[in-house]
Amino acid sequence: MTDYNDRCWHGWAKREKPPLHDLTRIERVYINGAGQIMDDSKSGSSASVGSTCWDNDLYPSSIILAFRVVKEHKEPREF
Repeated sequence: MTDYNDRCWHGWAKREKPPLHDLTRIERVYINGAGQIMDDSKSGSSASVGSTCWDNDLYPSSIILAFRVVKEHKEPREF
């Protein structure tokens, strides 16, 4: 199984989201509706897995090509 929390870029041209927690922060490389290749690192922002649209039926002109984990979400431990 691939470790996506290694801060490396991972290609992802799939409809389903990667197996990460919804609160994990990521940077994306994607094609926007105008056909331009965009990435979150140039805009100074990052997205979370849960807020990113992985299902291209909602935005058929926006395609996520790759992502990398910026900050892994870890559940708090119970004592």
